Amino acid sequence: MDDNINVNGFEEEELQQQEQQGEQQQQQDEDKLIRVKFITKLPVELQVPETPIALPIKFTRFGLSEVINHLLDIKPQRVFDFLINGEFLRVSLQTFITKNKIIDEETVLEIEYLEALPKPEETEEKKIEDWISCIEAGIGNNQSDYLINSGYDSQIRIWKYSPKNGSNCEPAISFIAHEEPIITFKVISKDLNNNQFQLITGAKEAVIKLFNVNLTDSSSKLEKIFIGNQDSTSCLSISPSKSRFAAGGWDNHIRFWSLNDNTNQTSNSKRTRTNNKQATQITEEHVIKAHSQSVSSLKWIEESKIISTSNDQTIRVWDIESSIPVATYNSTKAIICSDVSFDQNLIATGHADSIIRLWDIRAKDGSIVKQTFLTHKMWVHGIAWHPTLNYFVSCSYDNTVKIWDLRSRVPLYTINSHEDKVLSVAWHDNNTFVSGGADGKLKIHKINNL
Repeated sequence: MDDNINVNGFEEEELQQQEQQGEQQQQQDEDKLIRVKFITKLPVELQVPETPIALPIKFTRFGLSEVINHLLDIKPQRVFDFLINGEFLRVSLQTFITKNKIIDEETVLEIEYLEALPKPEETEEKKIEDWISCIEAGIGNNQSDYLINSGYDSQIRIWKYSPKNGSNCEPAISFIAHEEPIITFKVISKDLNNNQFQLITGAKEAVIKLFNVNLTDSSSKLEKIFIGNQDSTSCLSISPSKSRFAAGGWDNHIRFWSLNDNTNQTSNSKRTRTNNKQATQITEEHVIKAHSQSVSSLKWIEESKIISTSNDQTIRVWDIESSIPVATYNSTKAIICSDVSFDQNLIATGHADSIIRLWDIRAKDGSIVKQTFLTHKMWVHGIAWHPTLNYFVSCSYDNTVKIWDLRSRVPLYTINSHEDKVLSVAWHDNNTFVSGGADGKLKIHKINNL
């Protein structure tokens, strides 16, 4: 019995020694220093000497930010972000180095710093009686700016909003456009000097409509009805020349109509519900049997080519005249939405598995995903690239809006202010974006100093 007690005592002592050694090793690792050199593209007054300095390897971006503030003697302090090999630092230096195997003990680690993106602020909220399905913003000139939303109450709402002039978002005009919920719309042309818009609308019905809107007398006039769809319209896209448009929907086809006058008019006219004047009915001029399931998004990339995405898990680039796909990108999940960055030749797609995937539209191998973004929890329903920078925003059925930088695998910010599914997001200008969804709330978010 005594022998057993002694053995157990030795085992306990050995375990204690191992724990102590582990703690000492952990402390030694945390006390390790690494030589780093800071570089930046910021103005001269925000540049530190590029002489290598030794810093604790346990530092995260917050500790590095304090170092930059100390070296520059900045008061009040600013928040900086850090890039290593083109990727944002979101863990400790030690974890990043171990994971990426990018350095040995003798190497000087080069770290680029830049000012962190400021946290978005919600500046306004407008409550609508039904779901907000689609938003288009940034419509303006030097005098006035407007944003537009469509809803499941079948209405188009136009708002006057000029943040650069310090004005609040105020309703300009609203009108009923369809008998069923509106899913999508596009502004074709605008003459803001005369306070006029022209837009097309698609809904949970087969027809697409074109309206002339006059903001001066708050009038809307149905001018044309485009027929040919066999089911609901889910997406619209205007050609670069604005001479025609394409629509996709639940009949799995892409259909094209001319926007020029006196083209493919039917012999029948139809009186509108809003006035006693006749609207011209126009049939499609071209049809592509595009997908095996519904078409979820369209983007015209040049006059002769258009990109489509679908619930059949594919992205296709079409030569319109021949109706032949010149490129196909195969995903593994249904594609709900997309947006194209022409500056970077990238298309970002949102999927039913909650993942955002990034594709290079110049790539010959259409099966390779360039990058994935993973933190949404449900369907990704909307994506919008920043007008000029490498950021994009996304919205989801998980009630969130997220801001992403291509150099980070995690979002820069997550906005949790919506109370239900977020269905649409759009940039109004370089500093402002707008979101809306099933909670009926149109929210305006501003990022200062972007």
